[in-house]
Amino acid sequence: MSSLPSSKSSFRRATQGCCALMLAGAMVLPMTPALAQDTAPVTNISVPNAPVADTASPVSQDVTDGPSFTIDYGEGAALYTDEYNEITVRGTGLTKEWREQHGKAVLYIAATEYHPDNVEPSRSVRFFEEGWRFPIADDGTFEAELTIRYGDLESFYTPAYGVPYFRGEDVHYEIGILTVGEDQPWPTIEDIWARKNVAIHKPIYTRRHPEIIGAHWRYDPLKDTTKDQELMIKGEGFSAYELPGREGVMYTIREKGTGTPVLLMSEMERYYERSDGVMALWGNAVYRTIKIPANTLDPSKQYVLEAWSDYGYVNQTDKTLITPIVGLAPEHRGVLMGRQDLKFEGLEEFTNVSLPKPKYKHLFSKLSDEEQQQRATRGELAAALYLQAGAPKVNLPAVSPWPDVKTTDPN
Repeated sequence: MSSLPSSKSSFRRATQGCCALMLAGAMVLPMTPALAQDTAPVTNISVPNAPVADTASPVSQDVTDGPSFTIDYGEGAALYTDEYNEITVRGTGLTKEWREQHGKAVLYIAATEYHPDNVEPSRSVRFFEEGWRFPIADDGTFEAELTIRYGDLESFYTPAYGVPYFRGEDVHYEIGILTVGEDQPWPTIEDIWARKNVAIHKPIYTRRHPEIIGAHWRYDPLKDTTKDQELMIKGEGFSAYELPGREGVMYTIREKGTGTPVLLMSEMERYYERSDGVMALWGNAVYRTIKIPANTLDPSKQYVLEAWSDYGYVNQTDKTLITPIVGLAPEHRGVLMGRQDLKFEGLEEFTNVSLPKPKYKHLFSKLSDEEQQQRATRGELAAALYLQAGAPKVNLPAVSPWPDVKTTDPN
């Protein structure tokens, strides 16, 4: 067992170690664009390793003349894959004669065939047919207002080697115009990669929204609570900087109320060490499943869903992690990273979670260096141990059992 602190400074450090991690700063998301800036339009470019064209479906055409366009991202600097947004595409060249020759014009936003090593290429794509959102004037000019909501486009590549819920590099996207002839089947993303009937395409800025600070998550509705079930929580926006704890983050469910014990918890989403030595989460995301045995939750009661980091190790010898534990209140077992009332109907959209105000601000010592070198009193040491135990409720006796300690003593 480690020795007890013997000075004011050492006991102060012990209490700070217990509580300072509760004072995590603002969480900032990366803002690096996934692609280079819009470049000059490129038409009919062959993609290395593209799938062999299926000549029967759809019919390939030599679409080299005609349209050009520019992209207006509005108030933002990119198309945000984690936020509702609208972009405006303005262009020329889609004359009636051109469309009669090549087919109906369709705007698309699609993941590129590029993908990092050891991951599958994203198949995410959105189509916008000519019409109300994509009107074309008689002279072939157009101004299309495209709405993209969260979930319409994937944010991250999915790995091929089966790591569960891995969130790594951002997906790369392009925007373009293709044509669909009468009686032709609708194109697939493989057709886009093979440039079948693609008249024009160019890279498009995509990135996560810089103003979404802090964690937000969503999950499906809870099923029949009288049966076993699994609840997947898809959490994003966890800070890539100053992450508390040593190993990772997990979710817990407990009945609403101060000091209520943990009922359920997920496995840990573990940190990785970046090249600069900073501990981070892949994609700043925590996608984890909580297994809920039958009759554990009562729909007539209120519960809270929380994200907790581990607190580190009990000591440096056995490397036993201090994490939330089923049956115990979690406050002294980890660092709270987000909290929200659990909704049995689920959360269809990502919703920001709250982080309680920092606790124990008074523990930061205002003593001088000389005062901090003085030996800690028995009362100060008792207060430090009390806080390390999670500040449990104590029923004080009417008469002090110690002759030199009064019942009015603050410690």
